[in-house]
Amino acid sequence: CILTKSMKDVMTLYSLGYNAVATHSESEYINPDFIRHITGRFKNVILFFDNDIQGKNYTQKLSEKFCLNFMYIPEESGQKDISDFFKTYGKNETEKLLKQLLNESN
Repeated sequence: CILTKSMKDVMTLYSLGYNAVATHSESEYINPDFIRHITGRFKNVILFFDNDIQGKNYTQKLSEKFCLNFMYIPEESGQKDISDFFKTYGKNETEKLLKQLLNESN
């Protein structure tokens, strides 16, 4: 399951066959019970927030607190999240990128 920041990212990931859940923002407190529920239900839970400063800081904090793997859209793509990447590069390139990022995050 991929934990991300927005419903547009969840919808993009879902359209590509991935389970995803959105938080309300990249600054919101996440209840540990929610993380326990998600990690109990899915074998792998991966953080996938924006690749800007706020997204990276939030990812680092959650990763350390809950021992979760994470991934980011490459900065050189010029995009901050998966829905923007999909809009710019299309379905095939997005699928390739997700496979690559998921392999690297495990």
